[in-house]
Amino acid sequence: MVITWSFPAQATSTIDPQLEQQVLQIIREHPEAIIESVQAYQQQQQQQVKQARQAFLQDLKTNPQIVIGESPTTGSTHRKLS
Repeated sequence: MVITWSFPAQATSTIDPQLEQQVLQIIREHPEAIIESVQAYQQQQQQQVKQARQAFLQDLKTNPQIVIGESPTTGSTHRKLS
């Protein structure tokens, strides 16, 4: 069995060598653009993680059964009524 991967962008188009050289030259002249781009991406990822954590904690506070589900627990399965 042979598995091959192809990416649609690569399969349907080729990069003009002159354009590729121009892009590489711009990157060489302005490497800070890549660093800024990576930093912005990392900030977006951190924000998404923070939002997911906040949503999880909110769900845990408002309806813990949704989060806990059928997980094993310790102690009585019935609550004592006071």
